[in-house]
Amino acid sequence: MKRIFLFAMVTFLSVGLAFAQTEKRYNDYLPKETNPVALQYADPYFPTEAVVPGVKNDKMEEYAKLHPPIPLLRNTGNAAYDKAQCEQEQTEWLALNPYYPQFVPYHLYNRMLTPEDDVNFYEAAKAAWIKKNPDKAVLIENAAR
Repeated sequence: MKRIFLFAMVTFLSVGLAFAQTEKRYNDYLPKETNPVALQYADPYFPTEAVVPGVKNDKMEEYAKLHPPIPLLRNTGNAAYDKAQCEQEQTEWLALNPYYPQFVPYHLYNRMLTPEDDVNFYEAAKAAWIKKNPDKAVLIENAAR
């Protein structure tokens, strides 16, 4: 009985800790980009209103629906095919979205997604943009210092 109780407590605490870390990480991304150099390369139509959890933001919802997230790597069991497919899809996504990525809370408008998905989309989009635009990325990084 003690073992079951101990297992339940450890499981509960570890799940709670993981959720708290994800929530903190998500909240770190919510403030708008303020780096003036990054904003030069950002989408001029990106909503300027801050995202406040629990408050409806029609402009951000419309932006999220018109600008789908970057495709992520899917595992079909064929690693070489998966990587090539992902790179092709990301290249196409970057052609349609050439701007410096900003954080979009997709999970607020799609119940199948989580805040962690939003963070993963943002980090993947930013990494792909930096890979495609290394010179601009250096300017942004230098301006952030």
